[in-house]
Amino acid sequence: MKPAFHALILAAILAAFMNPLARAQGDDAHQWVQVEQQIRSALQNASNPVDARRLWSELGQVLERQRRYEEAIEAYRNAGDTMAMGRAEENLRTMRENARIEAENRHIREMEAERRRLEEELRELGGPPPR
Repeated sequence: MKPAFHALILAAILAAFMNPLARAQGDDAHQWVQVEQQIRSALQNASNPVDARRLWSELGQVLERQRRYEEAIEAYRNAGDTMAMGRAEENLRTMRENARIEAENRHIREMEAERRRLEEELRELGGPPPR
């Protein structure tokens, strides 16, 4: 990879990481999309396998920051970075488990609301709750 092109990629990554004003304004997601596009473009032009592996690893980091763990795992696999791959796999498992727990919590809240509604309906009918 040409040094100037590599410097451009690194500058874009640093801009996304180090720009607190953009993050404060909620532009973080847009920054990551831009960095991802630049890294993918650089990957298409990477002729040196060492540069390509580094770019795959950087892409994995960017995807992981966006919580796109499955894609990050694949990028890390292409980079040969098993440690980062393991971390992304654990993050994916955690995200899925959290989603499962949140779905259960929603269901519990719905059942509680239904219980309260039924108790109120029984009160209006004038009888005690069944035992």
